[in-house]
Amino acid sequence: MQKNNPFFSNLILLSLFVFAVVGFAETITIIDQIGGFTNAQACVGYSDVVYILDHYKVMTYNPITGAFLDTLDLGEYVRDIDFSGNRAVVVGISHVFLIDVSDPSSLSEIDAETFGMGSIGWCADICGDMAYVAAQNVVPIYEISPTGLSIRGNYYPPGSFPIARAVAVRDTTMYVGLDLSGIAAVNVSNPATPTLRMMADTPGYTIDLKIAPDDILVCSDGSYFGRDTASVQFLSIPTSSTIDSIGTWAVTGGDCLESYIVGNRLALADGEGGVRIIDFSDPTAPYQVVHQPTSDNINGVFVSGDTVFAAGTDTFYIMTTDAFVADTDTVIIVEPPVIDSVQPPEGIITACDSIVFTWFFSEGTFPVDPLSAVILANGISYTPFDSEVIVGPGYTGLELATPLFDTGDTVYASLDNLADTAGTLATGLGLSTYLVIDNSPPELSGISPLSGDSVHPDSVVIYGQIADSPAGFDESSFRVIVDGISYSTAGMYLDYTAPDFVCTPMGSFDWGDTVVVCIRAEDSVPTEYCGPNALDTCWVFYIRGSSIPENRFPGDYEFSVYPNPFNASCRVRAVGKVEVFDINGRLVASMKNPIIDDRTPITDFIWRPPANVVSGIYLVRSEETGDIVKAALIR
Repeated sequence: MQKNNPFFSNLILLSLFVFAVVGFAETITIIDQIGGFTNAQACVGYSDVVYILDHYKVMTYNPITGAFLDTLDLGEYVRDIDFSGNRAVVVGISHVFLIDVSDPSSLSEIDAETFGMGSIGWCADICGDMAYVAAQNVVPIYEISPTGLSIRGNYYPPGSFPIARAVAVRDTTMYVGLDLSGIAAVNVSNPATPTLRMMADTPGYTIDLKIAPDDILVCSDGSYFGRDTASVQFLSIPTSSTIDSIGTWAVTGGDCLESYIVGNRLALADGEGGVRIIDFSDPTAPYQVVHQPTSDNINGVFVSGDTVFAAGTDTFYIMTTDAFVADTDTVIIVEPPVIDSVQPPEGIITACDSIVFTWFFSEGTFPVDPLSAVILANGISYTPFDSEVIVGPGYTGLELATPLFDTGDTVYASLDNLADTAGTLATGLGLSTYLVIDNSPPELSGISPLSGDSVHPDSVVIYGQIADSPAGFDESSFRVIVDGISYSTAGMYLDYTAPDFVCTPMGSFDWGDTVVVCIRAEDSVPTEYCGPNALDTCWVFYIRGSSIPENRFPGDYEFSVYPNPFNASCRVRAVGKVEVFDINGRLVASMKNPIIDDRTPITDFIWRPPANVVSGIYLVRSEETGDIVKAALIR
């Protein structure tokens, strides 16, 4: 696959720029030369920067300002580079390197993997998140992650002394240039077990492969060891198992080292022959459009609109040409990605344990680079290298844990960056939304009577305030339950005028009664956002002149329950078997094995309600005497 890595936004057509030019004599002219290189092998453009490989170094050059930005010394001879997001794979003699190119003015090495004995690195091609590296006697396949390279498989070319010099990948087929042995088409649908589909012969030394439009494989068939004729071969690859020669362009006195394809033309790094531009609109009869000789060998070439960058052995050339627009009247449109929408909508109140923001996008001309996403949430930037960021086909998102926030907090999020693999920014950047956190149930205040209070039997009124923020209070969920009888605002016994409520329970109360009050309510968080938050609380007060301590002990021969109210267990003093019923008359427990005191017919039973028995009023009945005592369970 050719490194069409992001075309320069400041130099060429790019987003939605349309051009149409028809037929004049094409020219190419050197407009700048920068000397002082040791042995430059390649130059590749990516995100408005030209990357030059010179001896041990990766150098970055800004073509707009004419300034060199940074130099990274990798400690060995480097030959090729390809890009994936803000990472680049660099091929050295004995290692493949992963470097960080997120800031071209501050390059850094992330990982280095060795090829092993007998292997020499030549070139790399990245397809998706996999890097395929031609390394003499093997083609290792690496998976690219933000933090390193992981070997996923190896292809070993046939023959005793194979020389894998070039590699190009399309879909599940990897084309390997094997020097004098021709080209291998390899099935890499499973990178762990690459298998040979077929072999094809070429007339010379296959040292560069590029895939062009219309199922054409372009092979630079270079000149070595005194051969004076080199060629560019054009091969048809309509299927993964077909390689047919359809055309040749040959030159004497050149080397045909590397091509860069733009439409149906290519720029050729021709070694001692300088730079040539070849037209293959008819691949059966390709021809030279224009030629620019140079003073030293050209090893690598890159085209951006009307600008050609060429890596010479000791000189970096910048040329201008009209050859890549003069051969066509085709309208060229490059569409950027489009951010379509964001979820959830603004202002949603949530009670979820985590919150998720999701942006949905449509791809343009080029695929979206998932590593380009930058999401801003409450002033903090998140990228796909953070665990909180979610990336998938057609969407990117951010997941945050709500314990990071308090009830009432507002969490704002916006998608601040997204680009395609050509570096074109998406339209709609800055699309934002926000969520409001509510992890708290409705809150009670000003309650009367309080827990443990004593109330005159003629003055039993329960009142207070109930409210919730920010979700608001759901009045329809509000219940005041007195001794098991539930009152709602739909009836006449519970009045509510926000935030005040007054409950006047029906019936009468007697001196010595224990009254159990429970209040249940929910807030208005929508259930699809993990709500609502629920309030469920109970307490007791007494109908008598003064409170009776919970641990009071009854008389020796009294049918009784103590403590009452109780939490985990209570002791029932009675004659004979004891049964416990809920307020609706359903049997809850039956106690037949008392703690026997031989001095009296009175027996004690211990009742430990299981966890599924809820707070409320229960009726404890002596089967022997028929007496009933109310017991209040408070969880």
